[in-house]
Amino acid sequence: MLIGPPGSGKTSLLRNLLDTLRVGYRLETGNPDWTPFDTIGGLLPNGGVRTGFIFDAVKKCREEMKSSGRPFWLIIDEINRANVDLAFGKFFTLLDPVHRE
Repeated sequence: MLIGPPGSGKTSLLRNLLDTLRVGYRLETGNPDWTPFDTIGGLLPNGGVRTGFIFDAVKKCREEMKSSGRPFWLIIDEINRANVDLAFGKFFTLLDPVHRE
């Protein structure tokens, strides 16, 4: 986690580092309207499934590790703007194997 004043180059530093290392990444900017549907995904009214950006990044990382041996990063910029409990609470619960179904 990079912390510093606005405009100090945190995001640019990370992007330049990942570009130099030739590592792929996805950049998302924190939003107060995010819900678990945005971050993890969920069922659509037509019976389909929409994946959230965390799920997409994990899937992409798995693909990249298999093909190139390099990870794929998810950069969440300005995470302080998001309602972290709402947007990421369920995801944090899923990280604990005891709570997975």
